Amino acid sequence: MECPLCNGLCAMKEPCTLCGTLLSDMGRVMDYEDDYSAYLDIAIQKQNDGDVKSAEKGLCYHLFFCKECGSDMTAAIEEI
Repeated sequence: MECPLCNGLCAMKEPCTLCGTLLSDMGRVMDYEDDYSAYLDIAIQKQNDGDVKSAEKGLCYHLFFCKECGSDMTAAIEEI
């Protein structure tokens, strides 16, 4: 299973809950852990993403950022 956002198959168009501006997808939450995390195997990274069953459930956690007000949120994206 693969994440449709990571693979460019779709884009999330979610408004910011504070100001209504469309949020920007900043990529996988796991990629922000350290300098080398973006280069590690995804299956290994999923063991440390905060959801012990994300691999089983087929979820990829993404960080979204509002360029207008600076707020951010994470969302679980269903893999296909």
